[in-house]
Amino acid sequence: MITNALRALAEHDDRRHRLSIEDYHRIGEAGILAPEARVELIEGEIIDMAAIGTRRARCVNYLDMTFVVAACRQAIVTVQNPVCIGDFTEVQPDLAIVRQRADFYVSTTPGPPFFGV
Repeated sequence: MITNALRALAEHDDRRHRLSIEDYHRIGEAGILAPEARVELIEGEIIDMAAIGTRRARCVNYLDMTFVVAACRQAIVTVQNPVCIGDFTEVQPDLAIVRQRADFYVSTTPGPPFFGV
């Protein structure tokens, strides 16, 4: 019974087509996803993001203020902006602390190592 379930799961995974971050961006540029769509790419799959409620927004604002002061211009505190992890994941954490860069990531998206909430 378990063997059949595992075989079915493996068969299902073989038929999946994971999207790369590059594919994900092309889908957005083509207008397939609405500009206001709250989605992120996780392990090659487009996943709906949770809604931002009042309590969550207050918490994010508090953490943002706290981490900006603590970072003392040694890192960038970014709120609800994309962060890349590998070739198949681009998430938008509520808050991320990323390496300081003079260009503030104008030509690229931050990647590891970072701290995200």
